[in-house]
Amino acid sequence: MPSLSISDRDKAYINDILAMSEKLSAMLKGVSGDAYADNEMLRLASERLISIIGEASSRVSAETRNSMPSVPWREMSSTRNRLMHDYARVEDAVVYRIATVSVPEMVDMLRSELAKLS
Repeated sequence: MPSLSISDRDKAYINDILAMSEKLSAMLKGVSGDAYADNEMLRLASERLISIIGEASSRVSAETRNSMPSVPWREMSSTRNRLMHDYARVEDAVVYRIATVSVPEMVDMLRSELAKLS
């Protein structure tokens, strides 16, 4: 099976996803759920990084997204939309779980899919 050539545009968006994910992980390293809930700046920064991840994911072309079926593209985008449009109902515990569990899992999936395309 021939490998897909990912466009420079898609590579830039994927790099943004990975970079924001790394920042999020570094920022929350060793931070408990309670400490997260008590720190407004940390919560707002986390929401911003997750929003950027979601926005970048929505800009990756359909061809590239389809070539990486295990990556939760739709979930990333819908999380961004929820943070932006339903902000009054955002639950800190849910965002913390996304940041500390879902995002690292997504990064592993994305890196695995990228490796398959190399």
